[in-house]
Amino acid sequence: MKQSLKKIAYFLITAALIFTALSVVRYGDGEGPREVQAWNADALASVETAGCDLRVTENGVLVTPNADGAYFVLPINGQAYNLVSIGLAEPLTEGVETYIHDHPTETATGKSYRADEGKTLYFNMPTQEGDEAICVDVLVPMTLQSVTTLCISGTPVPLVFNLRATIVLAAALLVLVLLEKRFGYFEWIRQTVCREIARIRALWYEKKPVRAVLYAVAELVTLAFLLTVGVFILFGIYTKASIYTVFALGLVALVLQLVRLCFLSDGVAPAKLFLAVAILAGMVLVYAMPPVIYVSWDDQIHYWRAYEVPHLLDSDISIAETRLYVHRLFSIDTYADDPEAFVYTIVQGDSIDVEHDPYMHDPYISLGYLPMSFSIGVLSLADADMVTLMVLCRLANLLTYAFIVYSGIRKLKSGAYIFSAVCLLPTALFLASTCNYDFWLTAWVAYGLCTVLSVLQTPDRKFTASELAHILIAFFLACGPKAIYFFMLTPLLFLPKERFASPLHVKRFRRWTLITMGVIVLFLLIPMLVLPGGYTDVRGGAGVDSMGQIKFILSNPFRYAGILFQFLGEYVSLVSLNHGSCFFAYLGGPHAFFGTVAGFLLLYCAFTDRREGDCYEGMTRTRVMGLLTCLGQVVLVATSLYVGFTPVGLGTINGCQFRYLFPIFLPFFFFLVPKGIKCKINERFQGMFVFTGLGLNVLLTLCTIYLCTF
Repeated sequence: MKQSLKKIAYFLITAALIFTALSVVRYGDGEGPREVQAWNADALASVETAGCDLRVTENGVLVTPNADGAYFVLPINGQAYNLVSIGLAEPLTEGVETYIHDHPTETATGKSYRADEGKTLYFNMPTQEGDEAICVDVLVPMTLQSVTTLCISGTPVPLVFNLRATIVLAAALLVLVLLEKRFGYFEWIRQTVCREIARIRALWYEKKPVRAVLYAVAELVTLAFLLTVGVFILFGIYTKASIYTVFALGLVALVLQLVRLCFLSDGVAPAKLFLAVAILAGMVLVYAMPPVIYVSWDDQIHYWRAYEVPHLLDSDISIAETRLYVHRLFSIDTYADDPEAFVYTIVQGDSIDVEHDPYMHDPYISLGYLPMSFSIGVLSLADADMVTLMVLCRLANLLTYAFIVYSGIRKLKSGAYIFSAVCLLPTALFLASTCNYDFWLTAWVAYGLCTVLSVLQTPDRKFTASELAHILIAFFLACGPKAIYFFMLTPLLFLPKERFASPLHVKRFRRWTLITMGVIVLFLLIPMLVLPGGYTDVRGGAGVDSMGQIKFILSNPFRYAGILFQFLGEYVSLVSLNHGSCFFAYLGGPHAFFGTVAGFLLLYCAFTDRREGDCYEGMTRTRVMGLLTCLGQVVLVATSLYVGFTPVGLGTINGCQFRYLFPIFLPFFFFLVPKGIKCKINERFQGMFVFTGLGLNVLLTLCTIYLCTF
């Protein structure tokens, strides 16, 4: 246990050091937003108004509304702008918002953000061109001192030396050096490097020079790939050429690492193959995708919640952050046209701060944001720029996903290929490489299941107290973001009694399992009990009412059963698998060929990942309960979306996306195949075939969906 905690600490420290090192150079603010047009108090005294009066005072121009819909008009004359600043003599009344809209269309385009203790209002909006004028709504009297229209454009931004990141990095290294005798961090790194060098030497001394050279080339190309990505992030290089370079190097490194692990190592370790594919293919996704929100489902919500955790005491935020994470002011298509100019546009608003009022989220749900919150905290301390912050947040999610799943499947005798095939579905790895919490659920469910199966696969082995604790903790952590998956713990209540040390241990474990399920369910029900409408998701549109939907289901059980049965026939079909397994959210979906490949590899692994001595024949009871749990969990997920996202009484279920099945796929495909099947395929060939297919499917899906648009 102590060694495991030490390794976790080593990985966290390494990640923090790397993230800080990648912030040593950052984008400067440059000249910031360019002023387009400005009005002082004298110029404002004679502007056009509607429903309000202007009066010149010693502090500026007092604007007083005398009718509903009052506003004053500023002539723009077709000039492009995307930021408006209004200077006030006195701050507005607390809670009163001011809006800007186009003239003469009178369509609201943005509300204000306050700065300088409320004496400055900023209106953040998409670039406006060709307008005759803008109109500023007047809800309460306010004294104007100036109004300025600004433009944040894609002009070059200078790179500057980041002193704060350098100091943080140096201080961290100094502490590690002073603690080396007790902690042994640098010795751990040295041993890791020495093991690889020793392996190359052993191959050479065994008179296998070709293998030794190939092994060394695989390691050097992988190192070159990692350094290339690191240099590009460090120096803020985001161009079409750099993205193509990362894709090509990642592809070559992936193939060479699979060759090394399958044919040049002692035996085949599916867990290491998974780790290689997840990290190499995932890093290509992390770097190549636009460093903005609205790439993955609801990523603006997930990023913002993760951002709040380490910034609970902050009272300001930059315009760059509001443009990037609060408003959808950047287009993915624009990034494909000119990534470099796109990045410049993002960071140019970093010099303007506006007031920010943080709020606390549900701490249980926030468990899924720990990797992002950790990286945001480190990078904020290191004063990283906005683009680096986004890219490394995604990288933190990817590394967490890869190492949790790796830690689980390395315990298995068989089934590692099945779990890898699910966790390396293109959409699953895409989610692990973006801002969300779905990856957290899938990773911890995989770890918990692998811990259970590793004991059941070993004859006469009994669960230890430590393993039982790991299992319950894993499922408790998994259900943080989505408590509706509490039902996944059900098979734990039916584990074979003979696998426990005594009947007393069986009773205690079942009691703690029920307590864990009860606590998770409590977190699920609290919003519905405290706030009757708290479970209603307003994104579902008009007519969504969670309490009303529950009443409908209870009063029409057979009708709802028909709706559910009809929906599930489409939801869990091969057609959905073909489309949903390779769908990249707002980036789009690929050709059906890639979904077919993903489905084939899943089924291939399910029917061939059976080895001698894995005790699968003795899991009949667990297998039946596992499959029934999968069915029950799908019903619960669909019902939760019907209650919280679908208008009352609708004849179908809205918002139930295919990605919700990934955690359920883990036990389903493991238990799908009947007992009696044993695989005689050469392990080296099988490893190369499966993981090459999984890795190429991810990268080529990205290429056809996104990179080809370049």
